[in-house]
Amino acid sequence: MLLQTAHTIRCKLTPLPSRDMLRKTRAGYGSHLSLTVDMISLFKKKKIYTELIGAEVFNGEIDHFFGSALCKIGFENIKKNMWIQDLETGVRKIVTIMHWKGATSTPQWGYSLDYVPHFNNSYNNIFWHRTNKSAMIDVFPFYFDFSKYLLSRFTTPKEHTQKLESFTPLIIQDLNEFYDLGSDTNDLVNILEKSEAYNASGLGFWNWVQLPLAYAFTLNKIGNSQKANEFIDKYLSKHDIAPKARAKLIERFNNVSA
Repeated sequence: MLLQTAHTIRCKLTPLPSRDMLRKTRAGYGSHLSLTVDMISLFKKKKIYTELIGAEVFNGEIDHFFGSALCKIGFENIKKNMWIQDLETGVRKIVTIMHWKGATSTPQWGYSLDYVPHFNNSYNNIFWHRTNKSAMIDVFPFYFDFSKYLLSRFTTPKEHTQKLESFTPLIIQDLNEFYDLGSDTNDLVNILEKSEAYNASGLGFWNWVQLPLAYAFTLNKIGNSQKANEFIDKYLSKHDIAPKARAKLIERFNNVSA
């Protein structure tokens, strides 16, 4: 039986946020992390929920609606909040539930690439992610507004269920439209090029660690070495990478082959 957490949030009535405040908050999170109409309407209705939905209930409903729909179109639930479809080309479709501040979450979809490595948090070691269990998002449509599918634990179980019922078919439609763009290297370059050119109001393209790294490696893979080197040099200048890890990255970058 799904259990709800006993954690209680103490709330006090405060004046509703001004439109200017909401605009500033929206800008701070970026287009795909912006406050949505649903979130603003929650303030206006002066709803106060004394408890968060328990994580088990919150995730269980996501699995029931969204996860089941993904499995019907060929995805496998690898671990909590992550679904994979291995294309067996060194590319995996990956769908995750991203958790943000304020007990909110959004879906995110993209590709995990065998030829792109990743760093640990301290940038002193570098790894591959070439299995379904280790897969991570390297490429995603940065220009897409994922916040329109924002889910919050500051709601009732009934409203959470209703939102998932309405969101799920729309999410499946949107992610299928993205995957229809293709997954070969030229398709990925087009997605990354559009993402890099997108003018976000908050977090930018370079704030996402894997996006520019995937762009550099994919450009090198298709033979556009000049632009690839420009990107990898810019990436190296933006991150404090330990010498050994830096050398490994350059070696792997130079060894990317078409």
